[in-house]
Amino acid sequence: MILIFILALVTRVYIPPHEHLVYIDEPWIMEAAKNMLQTFHQGDFQMSIGWPFILSIVFGIFGVDNRFALYTSTFLGALTIFNIFFLAYIITNRKLTGLVSALFFSIFPAHIRWSAAAENNIASIFFTTMAIFFCFLYYKHKRYSLLWLSLISIAFTSQIRIENYTLPLLFLLGVYIYHKKYH
Repeated sequence: MILIFILALVTRVYIPPHEHLVYIDEPWIMEAAKNMLQTFHQGDFQMSIGWPFILSIVFGIFGVDNRFALYTSTFLGALTIFNIFFLAYIITNRKLTGLVSALFFSIFPAHIRWSAAAENNIASIFFTTMAIFFCFLYYKHKRYSLLWLSLISIAFTSQIRIENYTLPLLFLLGVYIYHKKYH
């Protein structure tokens, strides 16, 4: 897994040019993050606030700079391979399937390209795959701590992109399927 992570990180850092691909949204996102850091308010930003919130933390640690937004996306893009591995592993109970899934995901060209931009889609994929993994953990082990972990991760992930508002419905569908499967 470490070698696959290094492959994912190296391809995302060195292959695509780190630049903005969505010329209106990305500056708005970074401005909202800067406003959240400086005034604790997102200003006139009308989109999902999760990604600017994450960037405001990054800006608070490293400083308000365009590069930090781009490289935060790059780093989350590379970290997503761990989520893919764990998700594939918990679904199939096969480490090889998890490794192959993570390897294929690490060289997926569209993900590599978008990992070099400050748009919210890479963060959304990272948190969505993590939330779904937590849901499968809950389906498998049925513990209240895992239920709360799943629900909190779904709630946070829903704040990153508007499409993620469907995750609670998918969670409930999974509860229905897995409850029916084991009873």
